[in-house]
Amino acid sequence: MTAKISHIPVLLIIAAAFVVIVAMFFWGWVLGPIGMLLSVPLTMIAKIALATNPDTRWLAAMLE
Repeated sequence: MTAKISHIPVLLIIAAAFVVIVAMFFWGWVLGPIGMLLSVPLTMIAKIALATNPDTRWLAAMLE
């Protein structure tokens, strides 16, 4: 018997890695090397701020 493997978790991991890489480039461009080190915390702060407003909640969902 073979087990069925769902590809959804793999796609979520790839999407999360893509968001981290894009965040590193963006914050590195904005703040330089320090921005690259702080890219994940800064992106999470932006995600939380976007999630509090109903008009920008869709944008916060894209950062997940």
